[in-house]
Amino acid sequence: MTTKELNDYILNYVKHDKTRTAIMLTAPWGEGKSYYIQKILKPYLNKKDIEPIIISVYGLNEIKDISKAIYLEKKYNAISMKNETITKTKVIGKTVVKGIASFFGIDTSIDEKDLEELYSNVDLSNNLVIFEDVERSKIDIIDFLGYVNNLTENDGAKVLIVANEDEILRKQSKPEIETPKENSNKQEIPKTEYERIKEKTISDTIYFKSDYYLSIKNILKKFDNKYFIEMLKETNKKGDIPLILDIIEQMENLKCFNYRSLIYACQKTDDLLRKSENEKISVEFVYHLFVGTIVFALKNKQGGISEWDGDWFVSDKMGNSKFPLYRFMYDYIKNNSYDKEKLKFAERLFEDEKKVLQ
Repeated sequence: MTTKELNDYILNYVKHDKTRTAIMLTAPWGEGKSYYIQKILKPYLNKKDIEPIIISVYGLNEIKDISKAIYLEKKYNAISMKNETITKTKVIGKTVVKGIASFFGIDTSIDEKDLEELYSNVDLSNNLVIFEDVERSKIDIIDFLGYVNNLTENDGAKVLIVANEDEILRKQSKPEIETPKENSNKQEIPKTEYERIKEKTISDTIYFKSDYYLSIKNILKKFDNKYFIEMLKETNKKGDIPLILDIIEQMENLKCFNYRSLIYACQKTDDLLRKSENEKISVEFVYHLFVGTIVFALKNKQGGISEWDGDWFVSDKMGNSKFPLYRFMYDYIKNNSYDKEKLKFAERLFEDEKKVLQ
């Protein structure tokens, strides 16, 4: 399912679904679910006059905490729509506003007895309630699904659950396999309690597959780095950007599509280049330095690389033969140690090797 198809599917669910059930978006950690929700789906729904209420369940302990989070999010959205200062300023973030919620007329001293009455007055008719990080919540998944069922069946709310379902299933105890019934050669495989309740609560489960090309491009543009911008301008005969194709190739080779690792590599490369802003560094060298750093970040995510493995200046093992990791970059990542002379020496090595290969 493409990003456009997924957007259209969710929009249709919000506007036309009559099943009174939730839907689920699932993928492994690092696949880009949160990026999709925040950077793609939310703006798309806003343009369609639908207000998403995005709640991270991570760290929440009780069901009443979810109701309170929905209430505060709804209130915050209403305030930010009316208050030009909040909508335009970059100083006061959402977390800060919620932290001083009483200043904005939000009652944060809600006791358990008043909570149900208070929540019943929250109108969710033009909202999509999105629950993220469900597998990281301290709330029992069975209790959580019961709560979601009440939202959809009793309150008529539209709910999108975003989770790593494999992690949820891993935590569930497996029932014993039942013996075959008479005149049957098949064993009945009983469902876990989670699977049984999910059938009642969730109508569709979408297995999220990120649009890697678009997502990587958006991540790189976010850094507003002059080298990144220059590299993104280069295209091949098909109009594709070689840098993005190379990044995707490295992810495919390692079978690790982890956006957090990519963003980490972008940040470290951006930081180092800003320290070197007075130096004249070739874009081609930065290209190889950057992709090698991405390879290292992905490998580190997979295996927790700690000690340098290579000669003094460069390592194919910590990067790869096409995009090695340079020692000065490793030192910067691990120890925040910046050495301008080592950077320039590495660039000379790169240029010399390029001449040999030519």
